[in-house]
Amino acid sequence: MTLLVLSCVKKNTEIHTRSASEAALAEKLTLDIIKQILSIAPDFVVNQGYSGELDIAVLSNPEITNNNYPKTVSINYGSGSIGNLGKTRSGIISFTIANGDVKLQDLNVTFDDYQFDGSTIFGSILYQYDSITKGYNGHYHDDGISIVNPNGTMTMKGEFSMKKTSTSGTTSIADDEFNFSCNTTGIDFSQTSFTHITATEHKIKFNCAEFITSGTSNVTPNEKDEQTVDFGGGNCDAQGTISADGEKKNFSF
Repeated sequence: MTLLVLSCVKKNTEIHTRSASEAALAEKLTLDIIKQILSIAPDFVVNQGYSGELDIAVLSNPEITNNNYPKTVSINYGSGSIGNLGKTRSGIISFTIANGDVKLQDLNVTFDDYQFDGSTIFGSILYQYDSITKGYNGHYHDDGISIVNPNGTMTMKGEFSMKKTSTSGTTSIADDEFNFSCNTTGIDFSQTSFTHITATEHKIKFNCAEFITSGTSNVTPNEKDEQTVDFGGGNCDAQGTISADGEKKNFSF
């Protein structure tokens, strides 16, 4: 007599694109915040005032003309300011500087109704300057950051790093390039928890509106198998793929 045993094992390989796209959203917010600070604050300190975009106000306490440090600097975008890459920002970014060299120090950043491209961010982010890589090692404080937009509320916790790879031959931060990596956990807009761990460093171009041009990550949504996220081949088009167990889907970020 032959005994036939059938085993039915359910695989959790259905691709869940939300976790990947929303991990990318948190990454882009993290990158845009430090880019804004490094684009505005150094000149504000050196020139003892801000004379850039008329719809942006920059203030410090104590006053920037006062020689005493530390100072709390606030960049106020008012009810809305459109940047040169077409992104709209509103509200306030605040951070403390220990001296006048903004680019070479740790920055602890908080937010007051700050919104980037339709998403409002709550919480705080620490960017710790790394003199070797000319970039930052950072983390999302305490309970992490929350991001709210019409899709709902998502959260992100964990650590990240940025290593400068190119200045593009200029003194402007606006065209600098970095390698970005992270080890984070989050809850996406559909309230699915996930882990997001960089597999190959993400190539970041600050003159690209969506920042991320290539690199891969491993994203594991709750109760699903690990998925590989490929952020593209170097183009500035915010198009990537997610694959798991032979299945692949395109996604936008």
